[in-house]
Amino acid sequence: MLIGEVARTAGVSTRTIRHYHQLGVVPEPARRASGYREYDLADVLAVVRAVRLAERGLSLPEVRDVLHDDTGTELRAVLQHVVQDIEGQIDQLTGQRRVLLEMLDHDDLRLAHLPAMPPALVAGLVGVADPGRLERERDAWESIAASVPHDQAAAITVAVEDVLADPGRAGELAEIAEQFEALTTADDPAVRAVAQRMVAMFEAVDGGGGLVPSPGAPLMAEFLASLTPGQRRCMDLVRESTS
Repeated sequence: MLIGEVARTAGVSTRTIRHYHQLGVVPEPARRASGYREYDLADVLAVVRAVRLAERGLSLPEVRDVLHDDTGTELRAVLQHVVQDIEGQIDQLTGQRRVLLEMLDHDDLRLAHLPAMPPALVAGLVGVADPGRLERERDAWESIAASVPHDQAAAITVAVEDVLADPGRAGELAEIAEQFEALTTADDPAVRAVAQRMVAMFEAVDGGGGLVPSPGAPLMAEFLASLTPGQRRCMDLVRESTS
């Protein structure tokens, strides 16, 4: 058989078969006097086996090793490795699927990509009319999640969830958020009052210790720079009181 016939039999292109030859996956058959490769039954079956093994997830070096092993020992080891690799991919895809389904559960998909944001806080932001506030809340939580260790981000999330579970404290948190949004200039007398309320809230939740992210992380610094002078001054006062 010529290479074109072998390619049709194996269901691949002639280029693929030549690639197999170049990598030593299957040996090149003898050539006719005309220069064309002449594939006998063993040659064709070698190509077919190589194609089938590759379709089952083996790399070409693995296919080469398997085809050169007459005992089947190599094939068993390779197949076990491929199965483990596939199981790892399944676990990864399952995790990705779970995250995507959780995102689809959000009423407002503008907030769906924020796994670090407390669900109760997300629920409270659904339907917020001010797009600027929504964007700042989103930016704040993304900056926090990217700027602190995972356990600290988790602690912040738990603390906020605890606050929102208490109707009285949840209402107070909403008032503080509204007042913080209204801060503009650094010399506004309201800046210190809002900072004091924030500190009191932090201390009531967890002693105020690990709930205020450091401004040193680049992303957190960028977020703080996006705030108004009054809001930045407020955050400075909060950090001074909780450090």
